[in-house]
Amino acid sequence: MPVSGGQRQRSKAETMRASGSRFWFVPPWDSVTVEEEMIVETIVIIAALGLFVYGISRFVHRITVYEHEHAVRFDRGRLTKTLSPGVFWIFSSQSTIQKLDARPQILTVPGQEVLSSDGVTLKVSVVVEYRIVDPKKAIMETSDYVSVLYSKVQTALRMFIGTKAIEEVLESRVELSESLRSAVSGDIESVGLSLNDIAVKDIMFAGSLKEAFSKTARAKHDAQAALEKARGEAASLRKLANAARIEVEEAPASGEGGAHGFSFRNGLGAG
Repeated sequence: MPVSGGQRQRSKAETMRASGSRFWFVPPWDSVTVEEEMIVETIVIIAALGLFVYGISRFVHRITVYEHEHAVRFDRGRLTKTLSPGVFWIFSSQSTIQKLDARPQILTVPGQEVLSSDGVTLKVSVVVEYRIVDPKKAIMETSDYVSVLYSKVQTALRMFIGTKAIEEVLESRVELSESLRSAVSGDIESVGLSLNDIAVKDIMFAGSLKEAFSKTARAKHDAQAALEKARGEAASLRKLANAARIEVEEAPASGEGGAHGFSFRNGLGAG
């Protein structure tokens, strides 16, 4: 009697089990269909692709440099080039990309206690607008370019106010800003920065000094107002005197006028 495939597989498995083999079960490959083989092959291919992508992602990185950014590339620890905006692929084990913001940035230097030439202590705060123009210098020449800018502004501020009396400082805010600009802009070029603008934000005094300066300013304002009032009154008197003089000089020298003049003079004499 003919033997079926299932009987052959069972008899073979029983034979291997009887012989003491560990692998006593043999899959019935003769019964696998073509569709099942295709499914298995697809799974194997997908698994292989997944492993490949995982391996690539561990060693290759995709980095995007935007238009508002500067970027420099290091290969094996050495700075090699500056990157323009775009997409870059690097081997993470050998290369790194460091990015910096290229947009204008604001730095506020809060109230710095400085001493004027006449011994008055005041606090001056400054606002600085700057931007990075050379990323290589900003990275290689200093570990913190913001601290460099901060210290340069502080030094320039102390040097300027230390040579001025307090009244000169109050009257020369624009000059102070220009002096800070000229002193700071040249120094920060060495670390790759460009100074867009710098301005004095506030000048503050101690409570007693503030009250004294307020009284002085009020007194000056009142004196100026009184002076302007006196000048106005003097101008009005001059106008009246000039008008009277012109009227007398332009009076007609006729008999009637002479009589009037005679009567006027007689009236004066009578008075």
